[in-house]
Amino acid sequence: MATARLNTVIEHLRVGEGYFIYDPESGQQTFTPDSPTWFTWLTTHTSFPFHGRNGHFNLLKGTRKKSGEGYWYAYQRQGKRIAKCYVGRSVDLFTTRLEEIGRAFQKIQTLKANTWHEREGMFTEAVEQTLQAQDAEHAAALIDHYLTGRGFDDMQDLSTLRNWLEQLPDYILSRYPLLCLHYAQVLSVSVEPEHPSASTLEQIDTLLQMADTCWRAERDLARLGEVYAFRAYLTMRQGTQEQTVAYASEALRWLPLESQHWRGVCLNLLGSRALSCGQLTQATALLQEALTIWTNLHHPHGARSCILLLATVYCEKGVLQHAEACYRRVVQEAREVGDREDLIPALLGLAQTSYKWNDMETAEQVAQEAWDASEQWQNQELLLRSTSILVQIWSHQKSKALVQQHLIALQARFSARPELFTSLQSILQTSGLDREAPQRAMANLEPLSPQEQRVLHLLVAELSYPEIARELVVSINTVKTQVNSIYRKLNVHSRREARAVVQHLHLFSTESHRRPISSSLKNHESR
Repeated sequence: MATARLNTVIEHLRVGEGYFIYDPESGQQTFTPDSPTWFTWLTTHTSFPFHGRNGHFNLLKGTRKKSGEGYWYAYQRQGKRIAKCYVGRSVDLFTTRLEEIGRAFQKIQTLKANTWHEREGMFTEAVEQTLQAQDAEHAAALIDHYLTGRGFDDMQDLSTLRNWLEQLPDYILSRYPLLCLHYAQVLSVSVEPEHPSASTLEQIDTLLQMADTCWRAERDLARLGEVYAFRAYLTMRQGTQEQTVAYASEALRWLPLESQHWRGVCLNLLGSRALSCGQLTQATALLQEALTIWTNLHHPHGARSCILLLATVYCEKGVLQHAEACYRRVVQEAREVGDREDLIPALLGLAQTSYKWNDMETAEQVAQEAWDASEQWQNQELLLRSTSILVQIWSHQKSKALVQQHLIALQARFSARPELFTSLQSILQTSGLDREAPQRAMANLEPLSPQEQRVLHLLVAELSYPEIARELVVSINTVKTQVNSIYRKLNVHSRREARAVVQHLHLFSTESHRRPISSSLKNHESR
């Protein structure tokens, strides 16, 4: 009888929150969970399969000899064995209880798979299985074991690590200081360096404080040194130099010699600070020690950042040959790996040394490459430094009139970003150039034809070439020819730069391409 009844299936609906009973004799019947109908049905059956949200298993009712009362047990095949779990009496068989049994079976399977993964050294799979089983404590222990003995730079997949750590509650994280430190590091590299949000900074600080508290209680000064070294790195990014020096100096007191990575970070920071204070001898000693560490660790980015600082030291000392060699080395390595963070400062340094060698052709070429890379990266600080060096180079080798012509192209790009345009004006003033000349030069641009005016109006209104062609009833090739002519006359190279010129000269509103523009351009040309 029990075997026959197993054909009767209780299954969770795929859509909605209900369940249905399927019996070959009576067909499919939907019922409300935990309703009188459900409990009545249980009294007339002794076995059935249950397919719930958390998997499926079979239930079998046994009867005790003394009381005659029925008790339900759940069975599930797991590999070569059958797992058994007590469920309760019929009155206990709420659907929530059945789903709870499903989760229990699921956890047993997960932990068994997890044990196998651990035994085979498959830590990623083991962590994933443990988190799936909602065993956060075990998952934290696994991750901690995995991270112990590994440096942060050894982690290949930071997104996976972040996903794991995000699933651990704070009360568990607080007992694993190494997880707190790595979590803070993952968060720090997951945000834009110049603009971390206040909430992210607060979360990082909380994690570092938890790690600090744990390792202080354990008197683990080596690990505390890592926390302070990372705090030094963070404060450097935020521009608080005094705090950076304090954290880095304290970290070096605590870090053992084998903590090479963090010692290298601190030496870099302290060397940079000594350089900014004009303490060149001290800066050289600190940076050379750091460079030895990065070289031994085969850490190219750390070595490049250190070489850049040493190049600046050599420039300050007037040893330009050493400085140039350092810059060229960084440029070559950074180009090979596409590292703009090191490439652009190295290009700017090389431009400066070429300028001092009076090699203006190389200086201009390299500075222009740095300018283009800075604009593409949208890095304001490096863009302004590139502009300043270009103006310096142009002023040395060309007349002021030619310098003004060069600045027209930069003006078009800068005017799209007001905060950079203001800085450009200060650069012109510092260089002794006429601050109003670029505006006057742009006002004397070659006039556009009426048709070109119409195309320009639609172009800056973000219409595509086919849309402009339909609007003006011309071919797409005609539109392309007229756009090229517009770019030549405005001395720009893109739609964005053309829009910047239009906005700067207030030719017409870019909000509506329907507004007439001929009168605006004619009035402007007559000034």
